[in-house]
Amino acid sequence: MQFGGIRVAKILGIEIWLDYSWLIIFFLIFISFTAGVVPSQFPELSWPASLATGTVTTLLFFVSVIAHELSHSLYAKRQGLHIKRITLFIFGGASELLDEPKTPRQEFAIAAVGPLTSIAIGVLFLLVWLIGNAIDFVPMVAVGAILSTVNIALAVFNLLPGFPLDGGRIFRSFAWKQTGSLERATRYAATGGRILGLLLIAGGITQILFAGLAGGLWLILIGFFLYQSAGLSYLRTMSQLILKGLRVRDLMRRDFMAVARNTRVRDLLRRYVRRRKKTSVVVEPDRRHRASVLDINRLPEQALDEPVSHFVPAKSYTLTPSQTVIKALDTMMSVGIPKLPVIEKGKLVGVLSADDIQTYIAGKSKLNNRA
Repeated sequence: MQFGGIRVAKILGIEIWLDYSWLIIFFLIFISFTAGVVPSQFPELSWPASLATGTVTTLLFFVSVIAHELSHSLYAKRQGLHIKRITLFIFGGASELLDEPKTPRQEFAIAAVGPLTSIAIGVLFLLVWLIGNAIDFVPMVAVGAILSTVNIALAVFNLLPGFPLDGGRIFRSFAWKQTGSLERATRYAATGGRILGLLLIAGGITQILFAGLAGGLWLILIGFFLYQSAGLSYLRTMSQLILKGLRVRDLMRRDFMAVARNTRVRDLLRRYVRRRKKTSVVVEPDRRHRASVLDINRLPEQALDEPVSHFVPAKSYTLTPSQTVIKALDTMMSVGIPKLPVIEKGKLVGVLSADDIQTYIAGKSKLNNRA
């Protein structure tokens, strides 16, 4: 899977990324605030003042979401966990941890700090509202009123007991403590997330039938997203537990086909691929240890007389046998390359693919389910 998005900032060592879907929600919330909430609740504002107030409110809302996710990431980092990035997407944000919490208490604390941060931000904007009223400055009143309400509502929603919401993680911490098994606790919490997602979908359908279309559609979309996320988060957790402690050397293939860098494409096709029925080959590393896995089907037909080294990217990605499989899979997902060569002391020693990792996870999962 290739990560899609835009890196916009790095705060206290943590990267902030925007998923492309975030642009949709930004536009919708901007329209909601500037053309709906602000002018309807504060009609005394002129159109330019209403537009400016709505714009500031929209920007501060997303700053609040980043602060919520930063609180998770910074506390997790303080506890010794590794943070990949914070990503904002269509339904909010997510802190991407490269490893799971080590104890139920750590899980509880990391999950709880997010809603507490949103409540604190809500109280801060409540003070903004009070100050705005005191000095009779309507734009300040509007920003304070809207964002105090929104942030406290965000905290309450996140405390619902459905994984991967913060409330679901808090529930998982209690289940983990009771069962002594992170795997079982995650399964229970993910089931809660699916049930909550279905309830939101049912509530959205009911609202469409008896109240109106807009609000009901949002509930259905959020419910569907939560249902999907619960399942994906469970798979991600199980993958981390299964792959924990594994090194690249444990899963890499040693029966790969390597070719010299000066091999012509014509010779590659005739001598290697057609005889051995291979669809990919590894180009051996150069002096700078650059190597690459080439997909034969993507080589241009007009390049038969070119050496295969011409098709090695200027920036190539390789693995080492001692790297963790979790880190290797993260590299594959980040750069969008599902198969990478393994280099040790400048020598090509193997190939690791995302398919091989997924096959291993599937096999272990079946064994665990039977057990």
